[in-house]
Amino acid sequence: MNKPLPREWIGKPVHFRGKPYTVHEVIDADSQQPQLILQSADKEIQADQWGDAHRRVPETITVALYSQNDDEDRADAARRINPELELSPESSQ
Repeated sequence: MNKPLPREWIGKPVHFRGKPYTVHEVIDADSQQPQLILQSADKEIQADQWGDAHRRVPETITVALYSQNDDEDRADAARRINPELELSPESSQ
């Protein structure tokens, strides 16, 4: 499987830490360290500014597309997809 370019991830189903998400947006797609905005199909209760629950909304998180350890340089890190992020099988078709 060829590694998709960051913009090609938009709309794709992925798993992050074992939980299913859809890629909603890519931030800084042309940079060395793009970030993915992931949105869950599950809805969670969102509290208002006073802490009162009023509505259910999809969980939204931001994750790094590529991994980077302290001991590797940025060029090498930009070649490895975050190990906690997996493309779902149906997204590679």
